[in-house]
Amino acid sequence: MKKFAISLLSASLLLSGCAGANATIKKDTAKEVIMTVGSTTITKEKEYNALKAGNIPQEVLQETRKIIYNQEVEVTDKIKKEANKQFESVKEMYGDEDIEEAIKSYGYESVDDYVMDYLVPSVQADKLIDKYIKENWKTIKKENKPTLAHIIPCDDEKNAKKALEDLKNGEEFASVYEKYASDEASISNEQIFVSTKSENLPTRLINTLYKSEPGVIDEVFTNDTESGAYVAVLDGKTLKDVKKDLKSSLQSDSNFSSTVLAYYMKKYNFIIHDQYVFDYFRANNPEYIINHPELAQKEEK
Repeated sequence: MKKFAISLLSASLLLSGCAGANATIKKDTAKEVIMTVGSTTITKEKEYNALKAGNIPQEVLQETRKIIYNQEVEVTDKIKKEANKQFESVKEMYGDEDIEEAIKSYGYESVDDYVMDYLVPSVQADKLIDKYIKENWKTIKKENKPTLAHIIPCDDEKNAKKALEDLKNGEEFASVYEKYASDEASISNEQIFVSTKSENLPTRLINTLYKSEPGVIDEVFTNDTESGAYVAVLDGKTLKDVKKDLKSSLQSDSNFSSTVLAYYMKKYNFIIHDQYVFDYFRANNPEYIINHPELAQKEEK
């Protein structure tokens, strides 16, 4: 596997030391002049201190993401086409006359810069999530137990058993739903996405759908804490079946994007060689310090 160390600042800043060490600009190069403005000279040390006054960790993350995107998701004509499609949607919001001014207000010099520096990485990020789900499908599937199903929430077991019998006899789902669904049902007669995050559904129903083959599930399900009963028809559970809804469900977790980034940081041997950045991530995102996994484990506890 090809690995690389991700540069934290720029080629002009030579960082030393191991991850978590007191790393700074090398003493023998700290006073080296990298630019002059009139009578003012800028050394490596001055530039580094100026950067520290800003938000280096966020710059690190931004550059890291770009590097990972470009390693994992090639910028093809298809990617560019999707980015341009997104731009057309943005342009509709601002109008043809105001779009360039709006883009410049966000710090981009031109439409092309905005598309290539913002929208293309945005499309790459979305494709990277697809790739992550595919590469980790076995684990994600086990943790989330995702399925697609039609479910009838009934008032009681008696009605649920009648509904199940009609379904087994081949009656259309919509017809059975209309006859036996509770008037207070929060589940419609449309297909729904079911996972371990599904609220109010019996755990046994979620588990049974996950373990079953498509078709009518020959069982009535009840909740220990609530009245009512459920019958279900499993529609699908392959990655192709559930991908769209699963992706949306995973992204609803605020920690998911960090999980994806940390996964690819580990793949590419992301190492921090600066104490300031190291301390920031240790306090805020220990999962990004991939060569010290114990820090993230302590945070979880």
